[in-house]
Amino acid sequence: MPAQAAQVEVHVPFSFTVNSETLPPGDYRVSSDAGDGVLFVRGFTGGAFAVTNRVDSSTETDAKLVFNKYGDQYVLREAWMGDGSARELPESS
Repeated sequence: MPAQAAQVEVHVPFSFTVNSETLPPGDYRVSSDAGDGVLFVRGFTGGAFAVTNRVDSSTETDAKLVFNKYGDQYVLREAWMGDGSARELPESS
């Protein structure tokens, strides 16, 4: 049986970077196929994707995005899918 895709919808009020792609503030659909390790971030005007590592939590965690801030730039670091699992993006260099 194929792995179930996890998906969340979020509003991000600032520009941010995913895999060296800068995305504007707006509404996004974030999804990940449980088996392939790829996270997709899709917005009205574009999107990006990144290869990620799976993170599991022993407790149920609400859906959320976690960003690192470098100066005035935000970089997506984790996407929690609301089912206790997350996708962790590689550290920016």
